[in-house]
Amino acid sequence: MKSISKSASNDVWSASLNRKAHPVLKKEFGSNKSWQPDAYKINTDRIRNKEPVGENWLWGRGAASLVHFGYLTEAELEPHRQAYLDAITMYGDSQKIHDDLVKRYKDAMDILKN
Repeated sequence: MKSISKSASNDVWSASLNRKAHPVLKKEFGSNKSWQPDAYKINTDRIRNKEPVGENWLWGRGAASLVHFGYLTEAELEPHRQAYLDAITMYGDSQKIHDDLVKRYKDAMDILKN
């Protein structure tokens, strides 16, 4: 008797290879084995398109890297940071949370500059 997990995984794999989009994906990604996603570009585009991003991309090393390497400016980050603060400050002392996040960002910038 065939195990359910093996049967299901084979069927899912076969279905993914046989779906209509497969040749398109193969053309786009199949020929370029060295393709890697660019997290900086992806998250820069998300921020510019007002899409959600993780906290790290607003206040952590990700944010520091985006500014340091010229992907974004502080001004471009500010509306997203403010929206994030508005959302989380209902759970505690807003000034303390803000100060902690700013310190985290400045520490990340210091690491990148040195």
